[in-house]
Amino acid sequence: MSWIKPWGKRLVLVFLGCLLGLLLAESLLRLAGKKPQGVSGYPRWYHVATPYGYDITPNFWPPEKHRMVEGEYPVWSNSLGCFDREISDDERPYLLLVGDSFTWGYTPFEDKWGTVLEETIGLKTLKCGVSGYGTRQAFIKAERILKKFPFLKLTIYTYYLNDLDDDYLFPHYTVMGSYIVNFNIISDFRDGKIRNFSPIELRERVKNKIRYGVIFTPAHPHIQRLKVWLDRHSALYTISRPALKKLLYSILGSLAEKLGLIGVPSKEVKRFNPSYPLLIFGYEHFPWIKKAFQNHSENIKLFLKLNTNFITTIIPLREQVYPEILQCEQYKTFTVFSRRMASLCHTK
Repeated sequence: MSWIKPWGKRLVLVFLGCLLGLLLAESLLRLAGKKPQGVSGYPRWYHVATPYGYDITPNFWPPEKHRMVEGEYPVWSNSLGCFDREISDDERPYLLLVGDSFTWGYTPFEDKWGTVLEETIGLKTLKCGVSGYGTRQAFIKAERILKKFPFLKLTIYTYYLNDLDDDYLFPHYTVMGSYIVNFNIISDFRDGKIRNFSPIELRERVKNKIRYGVIFTPAHPHIQRLKVWLDRHSALYTISRPALKKLLYSILGSLAEKLGLIGVPSKEVKRFNPSYPLLIFGYEHFPWIKKAFQNHSENIKLFLKLNTNFITTIIPLREQVYPEILQCEQYKTFTVFSRRMASLCHTK
C-alpha cells in the first residue's frame, strides 16, 4: 500500500493546479470586463400583485437587467406599467399592443416588434404586453389604458394557444416577495379539476426561487444550488456553460439531465402542459374543455366592445411551422381551432 501516499500527493497537486488555473482564468476574464450572468429572470420588484393576478410595476426606474441564458438587456416601465417610454402630454398614441411575452419582447427594447412597428409605420404605439398574460388579463390591461387614452384608434392583441388555459386558471399567477408564482394548476386533465396552492405552499415556492432559481423543488437540490452560485459569481462559468452542456451531453447523454447537470429536473409529479392537449387532443372528448373554450371565447369578445378597432394576431405553434411535424394527424386539429378564433375576432 506504499503507492497510495505518492499517488495521493499527486492527486492533491493536480487538484490544486486545476483550482489555481480556474482562479487565474476567472481573474483574467474579470480584468477583461466580463461578468457573471446572474440568475435568469426579471429584476426584483419588476412585477406587482393585483386583483387580476399581477402586472408590471408602474414607473420601474432606473432600468435594471432582465437576464436570460442567451444574454441580458435593460428593462423598465412607464406610468402605465408598460415596457415602453413615457408618453408626453402632447402625444396622441394611435395604436395599442397588448398580449403576453410575444408582445412584451424577451429582447432589447429597440428590437421589440412593437418598437419596430412604430418606427416602420410612423405612428405612436403603446407597447403594453405582459409576459404570462391570458386573454382576460390582456383585456383588463387594454380597458384601463383606453380610459386614459380614449382616442386610440386600434388595439392589436397577440394571441397564443396557452391563453386559453391562462383564462381557465385565472388568475393563474400572482406576485409574492417580488417573485411571480403560480396560484394553481390543472391537477386532473380528465375532468379539468384545479388545484389551488395554499399560502404556505406559495411561500415555499418563493423560497425555492431564491435558493434554486426555480419555483419548484429540484430533484438534485445541491447540484442546483451550486449552479445558482456559479451563475451569480463566476464569469468563467457564464462563458463556458454552452460548451460545457454540449460536452456533458455528448459524454453522458440523457443521464446528464437526470443527474441535474443539464436542466433542472423536478421532484414534482410530471403533469400535462395544458396548452397543447387542451385543444389539440381533447376538445371533442372532454366536456370541461368545451366549457373552458366557451368562457374563453367570451373574454375574446370583450375586446370587440372597446371603443377602438380590434385586430388579433395568432402566433402559430412550431408544429404548424415545420412541415415534418404537421404530418401528424393530431396537430391538424389546431387548424380548426384557428378558424374558430378568426370567426370571433372580426372587428365591429
